[in-house]
Formats: sequence, C-alpha cells, structure tokens
Amino acid sequence: MAKVILLPELPPPLSACYRNANGPGRVKTSRYKAWIEAMGWALPSFPIAFEGDLRAEYRFLRPNRRRQDVANREKATSDLLTHLGVIHDDSQIVDLRLMWVDELPAPVEIRIWKAG
Repeated sequence: MAKVILLPELPPPLSACYRNANGPGRVKTSRYKAWIEAMGWALPSFPIAFEGDLRAEYRFLRPNRRRQDVANREKATSDLLTHLGVIHDDSQIVDLRLMWVDELPAPVEIRIWKAG
C-alpha cells in the first residue's frame, strides 16, 4: 500500500537549487532554502516510514504549457523526503516514475511504497 504525500508548492527546478560560491563550492540558493522551509511548515512531521528499497511516483501539476523537463523537479523532491524523515536517504528509491499531469489535488503528489 502506497503512502501518499501532497505538497502545496512545486519544487524549484534543479537549476534554481544550487549556485557556485567561492570557498564552499556549490551551495543551496535562497529560493531552494525557502521552499524546503515552507514545505516543512506545511506538512506534518513524518516518522521514518520505510526501510530498504522503495518505489516512488512523483506527479507534478504542469505549471504552464512551456516546454519543461519533469526530471528537473525530482532532486529537490527526493531530498525533501529525506529532510522530512519520510525516508533515510534518496538512494533507497530504486524505481522512480516522474510525470506532469493536468489535474491533481495539490501541486505535487508523491506515492511511495516498498519495492518488490
């Protein structure tokens, strides 16, 4: 049985998540940090729900008809699941499906279940 998580905002695309900085190298952008914080406040705390290998499906509400790469929304979403404690690490996800959809109850719908 899949666990379903709804996010109230689309994640930023990968190109908006990190920037180069002198010294530390790649760092999170203020936009990405703000999104992570907003999602932490918008969602209840999750105990770590899954151990071992997982399957996941990320459905993103298409923001407009511009050509966009759905895969650019995956990294922020997977990292958020780790940050919130839904999973230990995004390396647990061994089977992942990404899709744009035209109708959802929230901008992002995540389904996670045990692999196998």
